[in-house]
Amino acid sequence: MKTATSLLSALPDATTAGAVCVELLVAKGAPVPEWIKIAPRGEVLTRDRRFFAFDPERLVAAFRTDGTRPCVDIGHNTETPQSSDVPPPAIGWVEDMEAREDGLYARVDWLPAGTAAIASRGYRYVSPCFWRESDDVTARLIKSVAICTSPALGGLPSLNSSTLV
Repeated sequence: MKTATSLLSALPDATTAGAVCVELLVAKGAPVPEWIKIAPRGEVLTRDRRFFAFDPERLVAAFRTDGTRPCVDIGHNTETPQSSDVPPPAIGWVEDMEAREDGLYARVDWLPAGTAAIASRGYRYVSPCFWRESDDVTARLIKSVAICTSPALGGLPSLNSSTLV
């Protein structure tokens, strides 16, 4: 396994690192994608220099074993709600996951609020929230997925790309 230091030295800057966030460039009138890439395969470095590792097959197995369907929210607000009274609602639900050659994909059942948020183009990226192994690097289980404006990582394909299905 590469170290964070070796990844840092190999990259000209963090914006060229592998990605966990996906640009949401839904064109006017384009359908909201059913399958989205939520994590790359392998080791990645965030724009703020954190280091993580994703094994899509392992994450799919954990998803199926756990039996809970992660929510899709806005800006990770179910992880860090603005109010302690009631957590913000989901805007979609991850109904299935697939390991593909290039990473981890989620099939999302978008709720009307999610479709509207994406269509507004006010959120351009997708970011997973995940529990980690004791090494604090390896993703163990996807907790939720957020649409966001400032991703930790960049570089995954647009959600309206023909390569996503």
